[in-house]
Amino acid sequence: MKTFAELREAKLKLKPGEKQVASASKKGVRKKGAPEVVITKKGNKFNLYVGGELAQKDIRSEKEAKKAMQDMLKMLG
Repeated sequence: MKTFAELREAKLKLKPGEKQVASASKKGVRKKGAPEVVITKKGNKFNLYVGGELAQKDIRSEKEAKKAMQDMLKMLG
């Protein structure tokens, strides 16, 4: 049986109609405590999630979303 902490760290639960396009974390390896950055697509809009929370909404293109993801990873250090 899973503990509460394991359930809390579970994968990002997407809204209906959203598909995960890309994900990354600091230096490509998910370290304990390092938030995961995820790009999702719904229709023709992209969203950026950091640590399961919506960080940026309605990005126009995948290219812009990936650039925002790289900038976010740089800011996280």
